[in-house]
Amino acid sequence: MKEADCKDKYCILMGTINDPGENIVCLPNRLIVKIVSDKPNENILDAVN
Repeated sequence: MKEADCKDKYCILMGTINDPGENIVCLPNRLIVKIVSDKPNENILDAVN
């Protein structure tokens, strides 16, 4: 988020999102921005330790 008209601006503080499954939520504006994959069966993990 670059700009918001809510008073707390938590959605801006959440930073940028780049990968499927990440999201930004602004409750005062009832807004959810979520990145989804166009390939739902593809594994998006690079590694698990």
